[in-house]
Amino acid sequence: MEHRTFIVAKALVYLVSSSLHILIIGNESRVADILCQTALKYAEYGVIHRQQYPLTLASIPKNKHPSFIVSAGSIAIGDNGITYLESIDSLNKAQIKQLHTTFETKTLSIEVNKSEEASKIVYSVPFNSNIWAYHDSRLWLNAERLTEPTNDLSSALADAFSLVLPLNEIEYEYEETIEDYLDSKLNSDNEQELIDQRTSQWIDDLRSFLAYVRMIEMPLSYEAECLLKKYFCACRRTKRTLFSYTELPVSTTDVLTQVCEAIAKCNAHIEATDSDMILAIYLFEISTMTRLGCENLVNERYRSPPVLTDPHLIDTIEQSMILFSRELMFFCDEYTPSSTQYSTYNQQSSFM
Repeated sequence: MEHRTFIVAKALVYLVSSSLHILIIGNESRVADILCQTALKYAEYGVIHRQQYPLTLASIPKNKHPSFIVSAGSIAIGDNGITYLESIDSLNKAQIKQLHTTFETKTLSIEVNKSEEASKIVYSVPFNSNIWAYHDSRLWLNAERLTEPTNDLSSALADAFSLVLPLNEIEYEYEETIEDYLDSKLNSDNEQELIDQRTSQWIDDLRSFLAYVRMIEMPLSYEAECLLKKYFCACRRTKRTLFSYTELPVSTTDVLTQVCEAIAKCNAHIEATDSDMILAIYLFEISTMTRLGCENLVNERYRSPPVLTDPHLIDTIEQSMILFSRELMFFCDEYTPSSTQYSTYNQQSSFM
């Protein structure tokens, strides 16, 4: 049952992720869940979203190696894939109003306090309208379009977003919406008993998979944890990543762990493997490169990484991942001698 459920769910995720850009905000452990729910709701309508880049937050460079903003809680997973934002819903009304200027300037600037003690930092990024987004649980998904039943903002902000995926405050209501859709799907197939049976089994399988994703704990394997430590140490020592020149903050390990766990759940693994971690690091590298801009790239050929979900680039993607894995291992081994490879990581971990 679990294997068949995984196949069905993965097919749905592939169908949607190949044509949609999804912005996810909330607990990373529900990434697989929300992907399946979204796929289920929209695959039937054949939704095709035009090509858009992820919403990204990049620091205004103040020195040669501006830090990749992990503290802002943002991680972009691929192009036309998933953007994971954790803290954008903490913006105040003044910050929210800044979104309105994006329709004229095409540049989004958000001022964020990293902490009470720290000074304010302004993030600036090219803006694309009709991105898939969520904000403060005040924008709701109703049928195939957005409404603002409890929102005191102008409609211009809602017009900027094509889809809302709420995960935290209105979790119950959203799951109830999915349940209603599943029930309606069953009722609509009553004309043919065979179709009804297939649909019923398909929905039961998917529900089982979603329940499995919610409850599962995903530990890192020893190999995955070792790779994470070596990668982090190499980046900290060289003040760069594989793709970009930047100094990673301590919270990088938490972000990579979360992304790796989500990937492992999407793959229905018992534990997160080193291959899951390699993909997590690859996506993290793409995200870092996206935020820092081309002038900070280590190598010109990293300017345009392949789109992970493009069905016409399967062979190219696989080859790219093989090459990336080799470069990653060489990078880690070169800058993390076996006798001291974890010292920097362990020292930084004490501050987490």
